[in-house]
Amino acid sequence: MPNKVTLESLKNALDEVIAKGITDYLNAPARRGYSRLAGQSIPSKNDVARATNQNCRHLNDMAVSLFGTSIFEDPDTVEVKIGTPKD
Repeated sequence: MPNKVTLESLKNALDEVIAKGITDYLNAPARRGYSRLAGQSIPSKNDVARATNQNCRHLNDMAVSLFGTSIFEDPDTVEVKIGTPKD
């Protein structure tokens, strides 16, 4: 990321986070594991998805606070309407 933060640089960072998140998610195991060789925990698909979503939210918050423009629509905050309204 460049020294000067622009809306375009935040959009590029968001694209990179999403691309890395997809790759990491596809390679992650369904359950969290532990590597005895490396001595560290191996994140599960859920861990990767939550971290990616959190990074996207943070970049969006920065864009909104600096430029007043949203660059990411969080699916968790979208209102869900079930069924059809009856008149």
